[in-house]
Amino acid sequence: MRHPLLIMTHSEDARTILSVEYDRHVALAAIKHSAMFLGAKNIGLLHGREWNIHRSAFYRSMNAAILNESRKSSIEMTETLSSSLKNRLKEITIQGQMLIRNGN
Repeated sequence: MRHPLLIMTHSEDARTILSVEYDRHVALAAIKHSAMFLGAKNIGLLHGREWNIHRSAFYRSMNAAILNESRKSSIEMTETLSSSLKNRLKEITIQGQMLIRNGN
């Protein structure tokens, strides 16, 4: 039995899906494997009151301002990492050139 796969790339899609009430039946194999990777309390496996609480919190976090701020933070961290790696590569290159000049 095949189950549909859903991949969301836009916050509006997530908001729409998470705002709909429906009866969710998850296959036992999916529960076992999801729990192994994401934990038994991941939003995809919850039901009832727990599902509503987590869905509500997740839904509130899916607004454009928060996602945009998150994106800005990710860009800053990526730029910092890139700069650090470039500086370290320069240091290693200089050390290598010094070793070559000294005949080591």
